[in-house]
Amino acid sequence: PLLLLPGKHVQHDIPKIYNRLINEGINTQLLPFLGCWNEWITILNYIIDIESKNREPILLHHPLSNDLGSSYLKQLRQKLKVPILPWTKWNELKKKGAKKYSPIPFSLAPNQNTKNLRQHDSISSLLEIDIFLIELINLLTNLP
Repeated sequence: PLLLLPGKHVQHDIPKIYNRLINEGINTQLLPFLGCWNEWITILNYIIDIESKNREPILLHHPLSNDLGSSYLKQLRQKLKVPILPWTKWNELKKKGAKKYSPIPFSLAPNQNTKNLRQHDSISSLLEIDIFLIELINLLTNLP
C-alpha cells in the first residue's frame, strides 16, 4: 500500500495483513510507508519550491489522531519548512485569509475531502502532478 502518513493503516492494518501472509507461507516484504521515503520527500520539496514562487505553500493532510502521526508531521514540517495542516482545519484558515497560501493536498489520489481544498484551477491530489506520477513509478520500479 502506498500510504503517505503513519496512521491506523500503517500501524495496525498493514502489520496484520503482513503477518497473515507470512503465516500462509506467502513470501512478503514489508517496506516503510511511502511518506517517509527520502526520495519521496525530495520530490515533495521540489513541488513546494515551485509553488513558493507564487504564494506560500501549505501541505494539507488527512487528520491523524496518534502520537506517531503527530511526531511524523512535526519532522516533515521541519524538513519541508512549510505549514502543515489537517484538511479539516482548512476552511477555518480560509475564513482568516488563506488566499496567501497555495494548498498542496498530501494525498495520492483525489477524494471528496481533497477536491474541496483547492481552487477551481488547481489539483486535488499529488498524482495529478506529472512529476509525482513519473517519480513514483520510478521509485516503485527500482524497489528490490
